[in-house]
Amino acid sequence: MTIIGAASGSGSTPADATTSRPAGRDISGPDEPGMTRLADHLMARLAASGVTTIFGAHGANSEDLFDAAALEHRLRVVVAKHEFGAGAMADGLVRITGTPAVVVTTSGGGAMNVVAALAGSYDSRVPVLALVGTAPRPGVGRGAFQDMASFPDTPDIARVLSGVVGAVRVVDDPTRIDDAYDEVSAVLRSGLPAALVLPKDVQAAMLPSVPPSGGTPPPATPHARLPHSEIDSLADDLARAVTDGARICVWTGEEASRARPLAELAGLLTVLDAAHVVSPGGRDLATDRTAGSPA
Repeated sequence: MTIIGAASGSGSTPADATTSRPAGRDISGPDEPGMTRLADHLMARLAASGVTTIFGAHGANSEDLFDAAALEHRLRVVVAKHEFGAGAMADGLVRITGTPAVVVTTSGGGAMNVVAALAGSYDSRVPVLALVGTAPRPGVGRGAFQDMASFPDTPDIARVLSGVVGAVRVVDDPTRIDDAYDEVSAVLRSGLPAALVLPKDVQAAMLPSVPPSGGTPPPATPHARLPHSEIDSLADDLARAVTDGARICVWTGEEASRARPLAELAGLLTVLDAAHVVSPGGRDLATDRTAGSPA
């Protein structure tokens, strides 16, 4: 495991060093054999589901998450200077490689900084998972550092995040971490970003050690699976329209760009004698039939 670091913001601590970790480890608590820290369990589940990289910026209420990520040998940790940059990098990794990605932030300004990045992911249907650390439960409503769970006296981080992700789950009960993870994983598989809000004491809670079940990795480019009958019907409608003299225009965007259906697209344009337009995110699929392309 390698940590890639740069000076982090939002009240974070510097992380310039690059360090290596051994290829394996025992994550049982030193005084509690057979027990595993919740943060370790969560990182093991993420790694088992196909996540390879954790992006984020350090902060007081997210250190257990970062520590667990650094100790999980299957994960690489990239520490950014700013949470928006971390969220944008996670978004970019999903778009480019199809690999699920995670962004980790602390509460306070750190959590607010990632909102804009998640909004972009939501708008483009990029399944990024945000893990947001918050104040320990005993300190909520009692002046805890960067408390964001005691509305109206504090900001309501769950409500803020709910506007830019498909689902947000606040894990107040450590024993429900797997339920919460499964719920947000289903949302990620639908193509939307999601968020888990984890109080600091919940991150550090000890759970019985069990082999992590990663589940099905969320696809980076979810596709609606149309029944064959509907596909056949669509093909018939297109053929009939062309026969009747209609002009067909094929539009491609970010999802097509990620899927890279180059041969299929060329064949479709030729058979339909169709014009082609692209969105900014799909411009790498431009052909000689694309509007604005050189003749």
